[in-house]
Amino acid sequence: MQSVFYSNYERLLEKGLLFPKSGYEKTSGKGGRNNTTSGHNEIISAALGGKKQRDIFLNKLNREISEAGVNKVFMSAENITHYVNGDMAGKLKKLFGGYSSVRVVFTLREPIGWIESYYRELVGNGWEVEYRSINRFIEKYRNIFCVEDRIKRYEKEFGLKNVSTIVYGREIFSYGIENVFLNYCGIDDVDLVRVNEGVNKSSSNEFVQAVLEFNKSSFGGEKYRSKIYSISSELRTSGDKSGLLGVGERFYLCDFFHKKNKYLYIKNHFFGSSNELRGKVDSSQCTFDVETYSMIKRQLGEGGCEADKEFKWLVKAKLKSLPPFLEVLAMRVYYKLKRG
Repeated sequence: MQSVFYSNYERLLEKGLLFPKSGYEKTSGKGGRNNTTSGHNEIISAALGGKKQRDIFLNKLNREISEAGVNKVFMSAENITHYVNGDMAGKLKKLFGGYSSVRVVFTLREPIGWIESYYRELVGNGWEVEYRSINRFIEKYRNIFCVEDRIKRYEKEFGLKNVSTIVYGREIFSYGIENVFLNYCGIDDVDLVRVNEGVNKSSSNEFVQAVLEFNKSSFGGEKYRSKIYSISSELRTSGDKSGLLGVGERFYLCDFFHKKNKYLYIKNHFFGSSNELRGKVDSSQCTFDVETYSMIKRQLGEGGCEADKEFKWLVKAKLKSLPPFLEVLAMRVYYKLKRG
């Protein structure tokens, strides 16, 4: 998403939206091409730093805004709800408090796709090979889903009406989450150039080579990376879209995500259908009032349950559209039976 916005800098500027180059690193990639790296990582550095570092960052940003002559600025930063960052909300409020209007939009990938992507990144790159068991990996990293307390801090700092949270699934992921952000910014009719670059391709060639060598010598990372992507490829070829997780793990993750983020389900702009997110709507008028468990139904579906012939009763139960509280009970019973 960051690479797409960066590559469409001029197109967006013509529409009155600035995606600042300040704070966005650019390095020489493979074959002499210029590839962008972790977008706007200087936001986090400035927020965590002292007054001098904040002033340097803001001076560069304000100069770019002034030269662009626009009043809409969109910036992106990763992991601002990550538990290791502490009170990032207060620090970002201190950093951007001088601007007349600041809106914070969180996009969280649905739990199944989120953990699978995280697994591919950490295990596939050799950093967490000792957690190559998907169950052990889930046990260690499931707390990344516990985001509601940190989002509440942003609402306290920036105001309830200035914070929106979107959980998106496969359809929106394929459509392009960058289009959802454009919608929030009130920008339409932009013919975006899509940039499809993986995590490694967006880093410098030297860094990629160093990581690969380290993985190969220390963890056998290439071996596990090949295995992971081989499994994914086989599943896609066979028409199985369930990915690396089994039915039990998927039920467990959806249930865990719901239990740890109940507050998010209460907010009327929590989760929208693809049509709403694609539509040209005013961000202040969003009413994404999708039913609490519809996300779970959409992500699992009857196909995922049918893959497990041992629990046909669950398929029948889902086909009858159980009330939400019974569906949660069924998920918990299923998971306990599955795990023994």
